Amino acid sequence: MVKNNLTRQETQLLLYIKKLEKDINKIPYDVLYLKTSQLPEKQKNRFLKAINDMIQPMVLLHKWQKFFLANDDIVLFFSATQKDELEAIIFKINFFVPEENAYELTKVYNLKKQFKEFLECLNSKIGRKKENKNVQKKENVFEALPNNLDKEKNEDKPKKQPLTPKMLSMVENSLKGTDFANMIRRQSICVVVGSSQPQPMFDEVFVSVSDLRDTLLPNVDFSLTPWLFQHLTETLDKRVLSNINRHDDGSFKSHFSINLNVSTILSPDFISFDKGIPNAFKNTIFLELQPVDIFSDLASYIMAKNFAKERGYKICIDGISHTSLQYIDRERLDADLLKVFWSQDIINRIEKNDENIFLDIKKNGPSRVVLARVDDAKAIDIGHTLGINIFQGRYIQKLLTSSPEKRRVNSFYMG
Repeated sequence: MVKNNLTRQETQLLLYIKKLEKDINKIPYDVLYLKTSQLPEKQKNRFLKAINDMIQPMVLLHKWQKFFLANDDIVLFFSATQKDELEAIIFKINFFVPEENAYELTKVYNLKKQFKEFLECLNSKIGRKKENKNVQKKENVFEALPNNLDKEKNEDKPKKQPLTPKMLSMVENSLKGTDFANMIRRQSICVVVGSSQPQPMFDEVFVSVSDLRDTLLPNVDFSLTPWLFQHLTETLDKRVLSNINRHDDGSFKSHFSINLNVSTILSPDFISFDKGIPNAFKNTIFLELQPVDIFSDLASYIMAKNFAKERGYKICIDGISHTSLQYIDRERLDADLLKVFWSQDIINRIEKNDENIFLDIKKNGPSRVVLARVDDAKAIDIGHTLGINIFQGRYIQKLLTSSPEKRRVNSFYMG
């Protein structure tokens, strides 16, 4: 291996590998290699800091070994008996980083079988410092991150400013004086078999966060401050639940889904909402949860999921990309539906004869997968190729609008 100009971390990594190599058959670890050097340079430090924050709790709890290479790649030795914990980390990472990078970002090595392959990978990476005049001043990027995240060069600053506590307070005060019913949107989830017209199963009831932002804070990017955005979504959850309870015309009694945070399901607001829903209709209502929310605290998710299911509600995991689908096991999460977002990249994978996408759909059950954000007829054709018959999106809504006489909500129960 290259041994010139090694950082202290790389030297320690080589010593650690030498120790493991003495008895390969007794190696208790496998390796996660994170190609974080491939992340976009713009705001790269932010991504690296977030990824490190995801990994560090497991490193401390299970004494996993972590090393940073000079090129910003990360090598993580994890217990071979704790693969579920690792998959949760990989899932969160793939949701956090830009989707175009996520698919090739992680590589797992079984050291007992792939030790030589892992060494070859390191040989091509270790000792190769990134092209940065400041690289000699620090051993890895994380040492400088906590104090300089807001001091990036002007050319690296986002065009929109981050959400601040003051802005959040302003938004929440504005919502108090707003007719919230006017902010609620609906979009149908439909069955489309062959060339038949869409048959609605239920409607998703939601508040368009993008519309809210454009109305109140058009120059703000909520995603730059996820902890404040999380607080805002919890506020919106409670307003939606309250608004649904106030409708006495029967329009919000059955066959709909709502987007919630795990914490909202465990709150008094959900108890109040639950009391307003007839027991006979609860099994037609889906609670949609985001994977990042689920995997950030699995224990709370399990508690919330069990709490909801005991009352008859169903669980839908929303916001899954075709690249992150491989890390989802619907049955183990005890979810009733998955929503996979449509992307042109799905076509590319099929054209490249990538069988994994078919296996990922099959593993989770095609009849339990919704292909969402469908914007053209091609998406439906590809969905059918994958065995999917449930769709949602603007194109589906357009078909329903053009044939209102065929719009019909079916009695729906997924047992």
